[in-house]
Amino acid sequence: MGAKAQAEDIERELSPVEIPRTFHSLHPIVAEWVAAHKQDQARQLRESRNRRNDWFAPRLREDLTERDRYRFLVTSAFLKAMEKLGASAKSGELRGKPALVICGETVECTIIEKMLQKHVQSHDQGWTAWPEFFNSNLAPSGFLRFTINSWSFSGRDFIETESRRAEDLLPKFIAHVMATGPLLVEQRKAREEWQRQFEKEQAERAEKERLARLDARRWEAFREMARNWEDSTRLRGFIGALQQAPKQHTLSAGEQDLETWIRWAEEKLMQMDPLAQGLESVLSKLEVCDSSDRY
Repeated sequence: MGAKAQAEDIERELSPVEIPRTFHSLHPIVAEWVAAHKQDQARQLRESRNRRNDWFAPRLREDLTERDRYRFLVTSAFLKAMEKLGASAKSGELRGKPALVICGETVECTIIEKMLQKHVQSHDQGWTAWPEFFNSNLAPSGFLRFTINSWSFSGRDFIETESRRAEDLLPKFIAHVMATGPLLVEQRKAREEWQRQFEKEQAERAEKERLARLDARRWEAFREMARNWEDSTRLRGFIGALQQAPKQHTLSAGEQDLETWIRWAEEKLMQMDPLAQGLESVLSKLEVCDSSDRY
């Protein structure tokens, strides 16, 4: 079954999603939000009592408003429906950002009040217990906005209207959220394959460059041995000429005679001539080029 057909089946199966009317059976994540709100109120009340003589007292957290309660109830219904379909609720930010695990991938969503531009002075400052979560220049619309934040559907919004409330909108939203998991798996595999291919190409490029450097060093070493052989051949001829030259008396240079100097020159030639130690010596010099590129 294709992803589109599967999403359509989920939508038909869920329509409509029942929204609870009370907090008696909230999803654990949403129940934590309610508990956190009560704890926040209690903490602020204690701090306020301790500072009752201060000229400035911080504003206390308001009780949950009708819009807060509605958002919590809708979010709870959403999470429970997702878990029935096999998703796992991973976490949820109080500001309205639940995250689920589908097919091993994390899918992040937003369920929050749709805000509008203020055209006149608004009197809705107390519409939520968390005004800091919202832009003070915007006003609540009275409708929820559902968004899939994960990469596949980044920015895809589903918005309530007068004729299509959350219970009617959630089936389509849930179907799209469920479809996001497999898509994220495909995208992850595509990224991994791209990374594998990229690393393979990088390795091949690096190996090609290494072989090119090795070839250049081998060639330079080979040419240097050829130059040394050519010089040693020429110098050996010169030594031979010195030895064949007629000598009418003993020749010397400094404290050493000619024969001593010739032996000294022959030792130098042995070190210079790449063939003096046999072909193995030539190959060993090329092997040095190979080993130097391994580190």
